[in-house]
Amino acid sequence: MSSSDTLSLLTHLLESLPDAVLSVDSAWICTYINPQATTLLALPEKGAVGRSLWELVPAAQTPGVREEYMQAMQQRAARKFEFYASALHLWLEARVAPQPEGLSVMLRDVTARRSDDDQRQHLLNATHALSSGASEAEVIAAALDIGAGATGAYAGVVMRVRPDGTSIDLIGSRGYSQDLLNRWATLPMQDVFPITDAVRSNRPLFLGLQALTEQYPALGAARSDRTCAAAVLPLPAHGQVIGALALSFDHDRAWTPGDQTFLTSLSAQLALALERARSHDAEVRRAEQLTFLARASELLTATHAPKEVLEHIVHLVVPRLSDWCSLQLPLPSGEFELAALAHVDPAKLEAVRRYEARLPARWDDDRGAGKVFQTQRPLLMPVLKDDDLLAGASSSEELAMLRAAEIRSVIVVPLVAGTASLGVLTLVSATSGRYGDSDLAFAQELAGRAASALENARLAAHLQQERAQLLAILDQLPVAVWVAEVPSGRMIAGNRAIAQVTGHAYQPLESVADYATAEWPLARTLLNGEVVENELRQLTDSGGEARFVHLSSAPILDERGTAFLAVATGVDVTERVRAEQAAQAFNVTLEARVQERTAQLEQLNAELDAFSYSVSHDLRTPVRHMQSFAGLLRRALDSGRDGAKYLDMIERAAARMSAMIDDLLAFSKSSQQQLQIVTVDLTALLTEVRLDLAADLPGRQIQWQIGPLPTVRADPGLLRQVLVNLLGNAVKYTRPTDHASIRIWAEENGTETVIHVEDNGIGFDPASAQKLFGVFQRLHHASEFEGNGIGLANVKGIVTRHGGRVWAMSSPGMGATFSFSLPSGA
Repeated sequence: MSSSDTLSLLTHLLESLPDAVLSVDSAWICTYINPQATTLLALPEKGAVGRSLWELVPAAQTPGVREEYMQAMQQRAARKFEFYASALHLWLEARVAPQPEGLSVMLRDVTARRSDDDQRQHLLNATHALSSGASEAEVIAAALDIGAGATGAYAGVVMRVRPDGTSIDLIGSRGYSQDLLNRWATLPMQDVFPITDAVRSNRPLFLGLQALTEQYPALGAARSDRTCAAAVLPLPAHGQVIGALALSFDHDRAWTPGDQTFLTSLSAQLALALERARSHDAEVRRAEQLTFLARASELLTATHAPKEVLEHIVHLVVPRLSDWCSLQLPLPSGEFELAALAHVDPAKLEAVRRYEARLPARWDDDRGAGKVFQTQRPLLMPVLKDDDLLAGASSSEELAMLRAAEIRSVIVVPLVAGTASLGVLTLVSATSGRYGDSDLAFAQELAGRAASALENARLAAHLQQERAQLLAILDQLPVAVWVAEVPSGRMIAGNRAIAQVTGHAYQPLESVADYATAEWPLARTLLNGEVVENELRQLTDSGGEARFVHLSSAPILDERGTAFLAVATGVDVTERVRAEQAAQAFNVTLEARVQERTAQLEQLNAELDAFSYSVSHDLRTPVRHMQSFAGLLRRALDSGRDGAKYLDMIERAAARMSAMIDDLLAFSKSSQQQLQIVTVDLTALLTEVRLDLAADLPGRQIQWQIGPLPTVRADPGLLRQVLVNLLGNAVKYTRPTDHASIRIWAEENGTETVIHVEDNGIGFDPASAQKLFGVFQRLHHASEFEGNGIGLANVKGIVTRHGGRVWAMSSPGMGATFSFSLPSGA
């Protein structure tokens, strides 16, 4: 095969390849180009050979691409890379290989593959972005950004079908002028537009310039001059079309299967994301609304002045719900009074006032605010176009006012309390399509609370007037009167007589917890519903003086039998109570005296019984001795014997009987002697008694242990007899003891002072302790220890008369402790 045949065959092969092929020499001049390359690079059929690579493929000069070609030439190494030819709107794959005098270049169109790859990435990005978007606005922005970025669209919109299916509203946009957006704010579903067609048919539309022009002539001014192609995709969710996504392109274009697949997938994901975001937005909006309503209720109930309530209402709405808001109240003339007005821009407030003054609404009208007032049914106008303003204006001046008021979306809701219409609340937005059904429901809920607050304010003003009249009446009553709310206990009224009756001024307490005691009759009525009648209470007035008041309280019931107020009354009965107390005190004193005398008589009777026994027993012995020895003396004298011994015995018996009689007289005297109560120093008195006893203790050594002794209230003479008897007994019954010890001490327990006398003498049987304090009661024979049994009985009588008590403790051979008590402060 000749070289010419070989060249011919090679040329045929190169021209048969599907890829574009060209070769350049070392100076980058094209030496060969096949027809596919001419077509791909949009070159004339002739004239390419002899031109430089950089002229034929301008994109080869872009940074990065040029370096690839240079390295292949300089390093004589094959290179493979891709680059974007912007003038051709193509992605090209380049395979460059060295040849003896330059490079061979093979180019392949990979735009579709790159587009598919990009769109897959864009779709992944969309999936992530749409799933990350929480709110509807975030989801719409993500879809438009990704859709435009992936397809080269310069603008786009998202629209949602209304629940009733009659129209479709704009809910998001990118890249369009405000004038166009105003035209697309709401589209009737029966109109023939790409968006309404796509929604009705549930099929995507991919339109070039010719299709837009021929199929949709009604678009007219609603289509931007810049738009040369459009993609309109329905948004299907849960078996129904909820809206549409539309993208506009500034160049005519063909739609590849990859484009269509990408946009269809994007619209499906957008539809689901919108539904999810709508639920999220609804929850967020409801939470915000509840918070707003709670705050609104707080503000609306913070005052009971009707004018302040009206101002609160309009300033709550602006700017949260509207750009400006008016509240109108009916006048008897049939007109509305502009009661309150607020605007987001204070500079525009005067323009709105002029509009309201020039075009006043009437509540007896059968349209607009008048119809809302009469029917108590709200009015929603989502979109007000210029045509609507023209229809509502009777002159160019009125039209100018309407435009100046920027009325583009309106809600009018009635203020209804019970069954009565109080007025109308008008919400105006300068943004077309601002209001929807959810906004209307929220405005109605706010209006309901506002109406309640306004009605409450009016009632409060009326009640305030009635309350002033009631207080004037209460202040004329001589009886103290308190009125409190149920169940809080908040005082709402009290009259001037409270200070006269209780000695304290009326205090408007806030709750039952602030009351002085839960046992106060009014508190019991509030807490338990108890009815209290004439309960006597002792109070202390502001000067510290005691007062006595008869308190009564009872609930006041409404027509359903439920307590809503509680009333208490107080009557000053101090003088009567004091008179009764004086009478009672006299009766108590008289009764105490009778009881005291009765106790004394009972004690005297008991002592008389003991005395009778003693006289019949103890006094009989010396008398019998005297009789016996007198008889012996008579016989001795008759016989001539000495009778002196018998006379001595008779004298001793007589002396003993005389001593017993003296002791009985002293005991009787001590029980009848009037008490002379003074403060007595026990230490000094005890010292005197010890000095008296010392004369009767020749040769005896006694260890005295005397603790601190207090002062007491007692009769000093009688108390001295008590100590003489107790200390005398201690001295007497320690005689058999080698080392006698007597201890005296005192204890105080708050109610009484107890004095103890303890010795280490012979002691006694504790079973006989109670007999010690009886008259003539002895536990030892007279031959062992002198005495006649009167001393301890005298001790008991004296201590008992002082209101004290006496007792003794002992064991045989272990000494004895005698104790007595005196009341503290006696």
